[in-house]
Amino acid sequence: MAKLTTQQLEQFQQRLQARKRELMGELDDAQAEVLTGTDTVGREVIDQKDLADRAEEANLHEAEAERDHRELLVVQAALNRIEAGTYGVCIDCEEPIALARLEAWPAAARCLPCQEAHEQQL
Repeated sequence: MAKLTTQQLEQFQQRLQARKRELMGELDDAQAEVLTGTDTVGREVIDQKDLADRAEEANLHEAEAERDHRELLVVQAALNRIEAGTYGVCIDCEEPIALARLEAWPAAARCLPCQEAHEQQL
């Protein structure tokens, strides 16, 4: 694959920055929800099912926030690679990452064979 053009790099950078803004917004919303959440214990009758539902919902929100934070780190790493001039090059084998892969997942750090090998090690 040929080196990415300046226009392609700018498009990927714009997509990554837009995703970064989305993720930061979601994380801000999640944090605000935690900080402004009100505990109604003592003001209403709560049964065990209500408590279990609330705990499950809190766990779900926490998992979503954790996922968003991990993705934010990956997106920022891709933006850092753009700044460093190494975007589009696999971090393992240093071969170009296929354009189709970058279009599907702009934050990709590895070519598909290296990503598959990496996932096998996990």
